[in-house]
Amino acid sequence: GIMLLPGLVQSALAATGKPRIRYDVDSDPGRFMLEIYARAVAEMKRKPATDPLSWTFQWYTHAVPQSKDSLLNQVFGPNPGPQRSLAQAMWFTCEPHFSGNDYAFLPWHRMYVLYLEDIVRKVSGFPDFTMPYWNYTGPGCSPASCSVMPAQFRRPNDPLWSALYSEQRN
Repeated sequence: GIMLLPGLVQSALAATGKPRIRYDVDSDPGRFMLEIYARAVAEMKRKPATDPLSWTFQWYTHAVPQSKDSLLNQVFGPNPGPQRSLAQAMWFTCEPHFSGNDYAFLPWHRMYVLYLEDIVRKVSGFPDFTMPYWNYTGPGCSPASCSVMPAQFRRPNDPLWSALYSEQRN
């Protein structure tokens, strides 16, 4: 297996040894972090699927569009290698979505977000990046005002925010 826990614990602390803070996307620091995220996602989407820092490589952790074995052959060809081995171990491992194991949902996704933050830090060059959160139940929220995904994720033609847009998102 892959031993990741020491790196995970280490990544949870900033270089200063202080815990990292996640900000509401509607706050000034949250909007700043969201801009870093959008630029990093655009860069990740430009990377090939074989690169563990690519958006596609990370997306395939949740699910794959065809059988895992055929996708591995399509992306990597027949040749073994460290990136293929990582993909074999990592892709299509979001077990809580497919097994109905509700108890695994929160821990799996918290770990996934922590690793994604590390990737965004590396890709963006911003070591203090934290994933901003969307507070859809906050004070003053109504279903009409806060249940809608933040506007930055709904701008397909915007030069900065289009990387966050997905036509398939409901």
